[in-house]
Amino acid sequence: MNTTILQPPELDIDRQLGTHIIPRGRLERRVVWNLLAILEQAGFTPHIVHEDEDHAVANAKEAMEWIFNLDDCWVTFLNRKNQKRSLYIVLGNDGYDALSDWGCPHDQSDGWHKTLMAFDGEAYA
Repeated sequence: MNTTILQPPELDIDRQLGTHIIPRGRLERRVVWNLLAILEQAGFTPHIVHEDEDHAVANAKEAMEWIFNLDDCWVTFLNRKNQKRSLYIVLGNDGYDALSDWGCPHDQSDGWHKTLMAFDGEAYA
């Protein structure tokens, strides 16, 4: 299988803080950006990033801004029927394993669980 690897955008938070991104951080960004792109292609739009409080987001770039401003967070998505789906991202480990967990709905007809089961973070490392 040939995997197309998308490069993540530069984040505003980095320009504001003047942050030097270590190699693992660049890897995490690439993995998460590709995960978000795959989920969008499957019909799931990022909606809320949550750590201690909710942060509404309108797209993958806004989600990335919040995800990489936190150490770990839940990201809520809306499917094509506006049903909520969520996943847990943890940063700071090996990078390719940033996708830590996700909620699995009883009705799996929207492809959420199947899409996440097929995602291999190592392919984007």
